[in-house]
Amino acid sequence: MPIKSAGYMHEFLASRDVDYIESFDHFTAMWIKQGQREDRLMYRHLFKQRTQKWLFNSALALQKRLGLSREIPKDLAIQVGSQWWCLRRGTLEKIQAFIRRRWDVKWFFKTTWIPDETFFQTLVRHHVPTQEIETCNVTFLIFSVYGLPVSFYNDHYDLLHSQQCLFARKISPDATGLKSRLTTL
Repeated sequence: MPIKSAGYMHEFLASRDVDYIESFDHFTAMWIKQGQREDRLMYRHLFKQRTQKWLFNSALALQKRLGLSREIPKDLAIQVGSQWWCLRRGTLEKIQAFIRRRWDVKWFFKTTWIPDETFFQTLVRHHVPTQEIETCNVTFLIFSVYGLPVSFYNDHYDLLHSQQCLFARKISPDATGLKSRLTTL
C-alpha cells in the first residue's frame, strides 16, 4: 500500500533516472537466509512447494539421484533480491525484447524455484549500467527471525509514514484505521 502521496512519489521517481531494485550476487551474497541456494537454480522446479510439497520434494530428490542438474545460461550472472522493485519503462522494454530472443533464459527462469527473486534482478543487471541501478527497495517490509513477513496494524502509521520508501508490505486486513489514514495521503 502507498505510504507517501502521489505527488511525493512522482517527484521521487522523476528526480533520478535509475531503476530501483535489490540485486546481489546469488552465490556470494547472504541475502538468502534459509533454504535452498544453488538447488533453486540447478534443478527444475515443476511443482509448487507450498501446495504440492510431496511432489516438489520427490521431483527434487529424483533429479539429484539421477544427476539431472542443469547449467545456468553462461552469459548471465545470477542475481537475487526482493521481488518489490520499481523499474523504468525502457528497462522493461529491453527485458521483453531479450526474452523474446532468448527462449532458453525464459525457460530457465520458468523452472527456477522462486523466480521472482532472481529473474528481474538478473536481467536488469544484464541490461542496465550499474550507475543506473539503485540497489534499494522502495517498499518497506520487515521479516521475522523465522523469515515470515511482519504485518502492520493501526498503530504503525507513524513508523510507516516516516520511512523513505514509497510503499509498505504487508498491511493487516484488520488495520482499517491504518488503511484509511494511508488512503487520505
